[in-house]
Amino acid sequence: MLETDLFIIPAKEHFFHLDDQINHMIERRVAAPLPVIVEGISIRQLMKRINRTPDCAIYVTNRWRSSSKLLEERLSAYEAAFAPYATADIIVDIEL
Repeated sequence: MLETDLFIIPAKEHFFHLDDQINHMIERRVAAPLPVIVEGISIRQLMKRINRTPDCAIYVTNRWRSSSKLLEERLSAYEAAFAPYATADIIVDIEL
């Protein structure tokens, strides 16, 4: 399991990850060959930047999430650009 949110660099308008490090860890698992689950916010955007396509995409919703206005703006822009909900293989709705 690779939690990409741990590799986010704070930026004003976008989510920036340490792409090279993430890609290297994925490559090590795939070359082993071992399964790898890659998760995190804006994962479709990240996977596009590192030129990877997931075998399966899971979209998780949580209507009780707390967030800031800036985070909401970033998520809305990400959703509009990558349509992760519409392209997911599995959708999980958490109702906590």
